[in-house]
Amino acid sequence: MPDADSPIPLLLVISAMLGLPNGFNNMGNQSAMYAATPAERMGAASGLYRTSQYVGANLAAALLALVLGVHADDAGLHRMGLAVAILAGFLLVASLLGLLRRRRA
Repeated sequence: MPDADSPIPLLLVISAMLGLPNGFNNMGNQSAMYAATPAERMGAASGLYRTSQYVGANLAAALLALVLGVHADDAGLHRMGLAVAILAGFLLVASLLGLLRRRRA
């Protein structure tokens, strides 16, 4: 696990491994939105998509500020990892419950 003595190239490789799929995910989400939205509502759908991205980015920045505090250190990064894992678990459970509900209907 990376710590205060982690080499910069390792951190760059990890960042690239996490960042590149996120960029491709964004393209897939936009393509799905354009495919599912009628032409007369494309502007509103695109605006809502970007707005949700900005809201998510602001919430992520607020979470970082709350978890890391004034100084970014190893303990703060570990707390951030725990916070992300908890949010991911919550979203997984919510998605599975939604899927089960849809199958029952």
